[in-house]
Amino acid sequence: MDGPGGASGRGGAGQALGGAGGGAGQALGGAGGGGRGGSGMAGSPAGNGGSAGRGAAGAPGPGAAGEGGTSTGSGGAPESTWQSCDCHCNCALWEGDISGEACNPNAGTSGSCDCNTACDDACVTAGFGRVTVGTGTCAGTNVPLVWSCGLASYGGGDGCTCGCGAHDPDCSGASSAACATNGCATAGSCAKTCADIAGGDNARCADTPAGWTCSPLYYRDGSTCDCGCGAPDPDCLDTTAEACDYCNDPGACTTDCTDIDELDNSTCDIPGWTCDPGAYSDGTICDCGCGVVDPDCRNQTGASCQRCAETGSCATTDCSQIDAQLNSSCVLADAVK
Repeated sequence: MDGPGGASGRGGAGQALGGAGGGAGQALGGAGGGGRGGSGMAGSPAGNGGSAGRGAAGAPGPGAAGEGGTSTGSGGAPESTWQSCDCHCNCALWEGDISGEACNPNAGTSGSCDCNTACDDACVTAGFGRVTVGTGTCAGTNVPLVWSCGLASYGGGDGCTCGCGAHDPDCSGASSAACATNGCATAGSCAKTCADIAGGDNARCADTPAGWTCSPLYYRDGSTCDCGCGAPDPDCLDTTAEACDYCNDPGACTTDCTDIDELDNSTCDIPGWTCDPGAYSDGTICDCGCGVVDPDCRNQTGASCQRCAETGSCATTDCSQIDAQLNSSCVLADAVK
């Protein structure tokens, strides 16, 4: 018998959290990226076909099956790389396995992670309470945060995969001409055929604006209004924050819709942030000296800084001016440029 559906949201891979005694696997929504909500993989002895994910956050009981996802997820990891985990999770209300999911680095570390962290994200997101035990392995990868296709297809030697939000190291160049014949319609790509890929930028589709910072898979996907991605999503009813369905896509300027600008839902309004709004939580670079700690930073220390002397930063020359303990501020009282 199906249990509760996975919570709404961009579930990592819709990995199945196994149902008790067979039946459909419970959908473990995962930690962001990839599919939305339910749909599972071999979560119980019954094999494929997880239980339905909730159609909307907080909806009672199982809803319609969520969209199937890819093997990637983000969980808002504060690094520019995925932490790929294969774990067995015991949640307060259920247990099961996740794989290919993202793992937030442990607090106060230099990027170490464990299955308790990954499982806690997955258990809570799926609505199964907090994790009690998480066992398995986590390993860092060099896959960019906005990559929306399978983890193994990034630099995996399987040909040039396109339309996935970042340039595949397997590609001989950045143009659409480099795309493999079967590398455009892969799961997670914004393209249906290679004709959909932008001529000079094979990481995105031709209709994806150059300023779009989230995965191109979510631009004009015909289903949800994605916000904080640097350019307006045509799926939104209007440009206000009230129109937003998702604000936590990998590459978005926030993970919380309350940070979205009330009148321009493509950007964030972060109190205290003095640098370019598009640089905040862009999923790629740790910006420092901007008045607020950037979620892209591994931690709040100066050692995690990647960009410092940008417009709006208190640093005027380089990262040596950043406070070693709090990278949102500077050691010297440099005037904001």
